[in-house]
Amino acid sequence: MKFAICAFAMLIANTASAECVVSQSTATHVQVIDSGTLLIYGGAAGHTMMRSLTPLLPGALFAIAKDSFCDFDSSALFMNGQPILIQEIRHLY
Repeated sequence: MKFAICAFAMLIANTASAECVVSQSTATHVQVIDSGTLLIYGGAAGHTMMRSLTPLLPGALFAIAKDSFCDFDSSALFMNGQPILIQEIRHLY
C-alpha cells in the first residue's frame, strides 16, 4: 500500500508543468481585471489571462518585454517600469 501511495505521489509531482504563451509582444491591449489578474489581448497574442504576485494598478503603464514566457517569469512584463512576478498564465483562445 505504501508503495502505491509513493508511486502515485511521484507521478503527480512529475506531471506538473508550467503554462507558456507565445506572440505576446503583438498584444494591443492590457486590461487589469482585479488587483491580481491581468488580461492581455489583441494582435496575434489571442487572449491570455495572467495571475500576478505583484499587486496590479488600474491605469498603470504596462510593457511586454518578451514575446514568449511561462509561469513564474519575472522579466517578461513590467508595470510602471517595475517587473511583475507572474504566478500563473492561461491562454484562453
